[in-house]
Amino acid sequence: MLGSYRGMWEEFVSAAQTADWENPSLERHAIGDALVILRHGLWLAHEKKRVIKGEPTLTPEVTSLTPGAAPTRAKVTDCVDDSNFLVHTRAGERVEGGASTGRHRTTAVLSLRKGTWYVTTFVLREAGTC
Repeated sequence: MLGSYRGMWEEFVSAAQTADWENPSLERHAIGDALVILRHGLWLAHEKKRVIKGEPTLTPEVTSLTPGAAPTRAKVTDCVDDSNFLVHTRAGERVEGGASTGRHRTTAVLSLRKGTWYVTTFVLREAGTC
């Protein structure tokens, strides 16, 4: 399941390079609210003629599995560091201001569907929360 969580971020990072909010690969690892959040963030960047370059640093841990015997739901806790995942203009210039970068406490819920784990929700808190 951590592979699905990491995969969600990999697809987001890839799509963020061009702010491609319609990229179908986002659906490989994210569904429901998680997919809506990813697409919305990319749509906002697209509308502002921005892209996001670099990569966040992830340190995810599975913090719960339910039910215990044959889990179909998992909770992942992470401290996402986006210090090297920065907003730029399409021309490549760094955009100053906006949300602070740093380490963000992140929680995600994953669900097992037809043998595959998907991120269904996640919350990325403000910088400095971990």
